[in-house]
Amino acid sequence: MLKRIFYGVAALSFVAALIGLHRANVAVAHYAVALPNGAPAIVYEPGPPRGFAVPPPDDASYPVVVLYHGFSSNKSSMSVLARRLTRAGYAVITPDFRGHGANPQPFSPNRNAIPLGLVDDVEAAVFYARAQRHFDAERIVVSGHSMGGHATLGFSTLDPGVAAVIGISGGAFRPGPYPPPNVLLVWGSGDPSRVKRALGANAAGIADLERLVAGKTYGELSRGRGIRLVEIDGADHFTVIYSEATAAAILDWLGSVFPEMKPPAETPSDGRMIWCLLGVLASGVLIWAMIPGLAGLASRDALPPLDHLGQRVLVLLGALVVAVLIFLGLDLNSSRGPLSFVPIELGRETFLFFSLVGTTMLAFPITRSRIRFSGLLSRQSIVSALILFFVISVTVGLFIAPFFNVWPQPWRLAVCLLGTVWVMPYFAATEWLYRGQGVSGIALPLIAKGLTLGVMLLASGFEILPRVLAMGAAVIAPGFLFMEIFAHRISRKIPDPWIAVWLQALLVGFMFGAVGPMTG
Repeated sequence: MLKRIFYGVAALSFVAALIGLHRANVAVAHYAVALPNGAPAIVYEPGPPRGFAVPPPDDASYPVVVLYHGFSSNKSSMSVLARRLTRAGYAVITPDFRGHGANPQPFSPNRNAIPLGLVDDVEAAVFYARAQRHFDAERIVVSGHSMGGHATLGFSTLDPGVAAVIGISGGAFRPGPYPPPNVLLVWGSGDPSRVKRALGANAAGIADLERLVAGKTYGELSRGRGIRLVEIDGADHFTVIYSEATAAAILDWLGSVFPEMKPPAETPSDGRMIWCLLGVLASGVLIWAMIPGLAGLASRDALPPLDHLGQRVLVLLGALVVAVLIFLGLDLNSSRGPLSFVPIELGRETFLFFSLVGTTMLAFPITRSRIRFSGLLSRQSIVSALILFFVISVTVGLFIAPFFNVWPQPWRLAVCLLGTVWVMPYFAATEWLYRGQGVSGIALPLIAKGLTLGVMLLASGFEILPRVLAMGAAVIAPGFLFMEIFAHRISRKIPDPWIAVWLQALLVGFMFGAVGPMTG
């Protein structure tokens, strides 16, 4: 009885979250557009939402902030900041860079400079802003997070018509025909030290000073030569774009650049956050409840008992060492390297790492004797996993997409499926080796995944793997914990380990396949 009440409350909470999210979403006027270069973008406007084909007010002349995302991200990640700026009176344009999100144009990485074409992408967004009669062409600000900060600062040295440039945890300075105007560089206290050093050095180079102190304004804003550095306490490279303090620092700077735009007394909030949190929690409870109902579809292939635990942990450690050593021999900076046939940045390295760890583990005789591969291609296992994957993608995805869109575009599906196959050996090995009954069956899978992520992030910090992995730890770690919760539930309620294997492989394959920059 108590369970039914609990699950009933979860169902009502899910519906309430959907209604609340919809209302909060439409509270800020926004609409989708295509920029002159074909890039998809969302435009946010101050004031009440306008109906279809209803023109803007005749006296409207909004200052504009062009706001770009970072590497391996998309325009949804900038929506919180965009909405806060819009509520303060600014129009905001958030496009997808080429190769990111819904932009099908290929991404061309350039390891030692701004990736090719990104400055052109910024130019297209600025061109669009100048063409709108209700936007003020004299008050355009270009801004971006991480890689987006590099691109917007680079653009500002080529176009004398922008009023200011804001780099958030990014802002590589390359001298151009014009000095960058009224520069604000923001970073999180948890940003990597090299990011902080680079931004400090770039700011000093722009100001032509030896060193700048954070929080102090240098130069004359009235002449377009102002510059300021701000550190956001408690934020890291990823969470800095969602921080209320970041929005406050930007609004304060914009108020200095445009004296007629008074910063609000309180930083505007994003009313969607509480509803999305409620929706994710309710979705998790409902998925938890539905798992036992799939037992009738599953084949019978129970896990073997856990024994020789020390040997099992050594197998994982050995496989991680092998994977790292192989990556030491790979040239990840080469466009013609051994991974270049997979047209997705970040995803291909991640997929290969899991594949190497998993296949190495499966190569040990101790492993092969404990895994029954007969159920790998079982129709019941695959169908059960697909049902769970679909439900998770739709329910949880609805409440994540407003902040980070994880639904892949159609042209990414082949890469997502390839990634699913590549990571399959890892989850097959970890489910069969470490999952089991009792406390050990709970602790060992957590230890295995924790060790794997720890080695991945450490290798990323030393640039053996893409360093953006370490910067995204705040997202990757909770994602793996989420998967582990449902894998544990499956192991307790359905006597078929391959369901959990397929489900986790699908989630990782589609997660990285959906967000990694497409290169062709």
